[in-house]
Amino acid sequence: MKIGILLDSSSAYVNGEFNSKLIDVLPLHLIVNDESDFLETDESIKNNNLSEEVKSDKRKSTSQASPGELMIKYDEMLKKYDHIIHISIPENLSSMMQTAFLVTSESPYKGNVTVIKHSMAANALKYLALKFEEMINNGITDLSLFQKEAELMENNAFLALVPSNLQTLARGGRAKMVIFKLLKIVKAKVSIQWGKKPKKIGISRTYGSLIEKTISAITKEFKDEFKLFLLYREEVSKKITSTVIDYLKSNKIEYSKENLSLVFPWHAGSDTIALIAIKKDLLPKSVMDEK
Repeated sequence: MKIGILLDSSSAYVNGEFNSKLIDVLPLHLIVNDESDFLETDESIKNNNLSEEVKSDKRKSTSQASPGELMIKYDEMLKKYDHIIHISIPENLSSMMQTAFLVTSESPYKGNVTVIKHSMAANALKYLALKFEEMINNGITDLSLFQKEAELMENNAFLALVPSNLQTLARGGRAKMVIFKLLKIVKAKVSIQWGKKPKKIGISRTYGSLIEKTISAITKEFKDEFKLFLLYREEVSKKITSTVIDYLKSNKIEYSKENLSLVFPWHAGSDTIALIAIKKDLLPKSVMDEK
């Protein structure tokens, strides 16, 4: 059985990355002032100057791919593959996963598409997809094993989101209980552990102190058995990224820098950054070998 893997653009996966042959991407939508609707693709971001638009005071929101767009992508992939494994943005960030379950509950997709149930987000989905590709290349076709692998990675992954604007994040309706409790803290920054139930990691007035608290939480959970990824976009303040990188280097903490999907700063502010830690023995060889 030939199996393909579908991600959405929130994963920050770039077609062909890590020499992948089996992964495809479904773009999500970036919306300005409830009127202008743009696909989250590199071409659209560049042509419409969305990296600068994210800094504006205009109302910004996101939208899942429509059922029609999803069906078109499924149809396209099923011409090439016997089966699709779909790893969607999680339910606490979007309705995309619910839409995928609905669409795949009926013919012609029932039995031909497997939607993975999980609560991971951002680039962690890319690493999971690459792990799935490694499994497929090793001859694994038992679909239940892919769900088990997703659950294993979710239980051994840590995503810390550091939003630069809690007000815009709250307006997006994400993690309301955590965010609303923090809105009164005007000048402080907060690190949020994103998962099935997002929770506060720490609060500080400086990024250095905040990253220290975040790394402390990661090492407490994983000791030194994790690989760390620092995620941000190029438009993030150089002062912020320098502070974070200087802390990591001064404490001899190895990390890989990767791009963050525009979906996250679109909701959480233009200077939003994230840290992801995943246990080393769960990552695919292609990611572990990356320098």
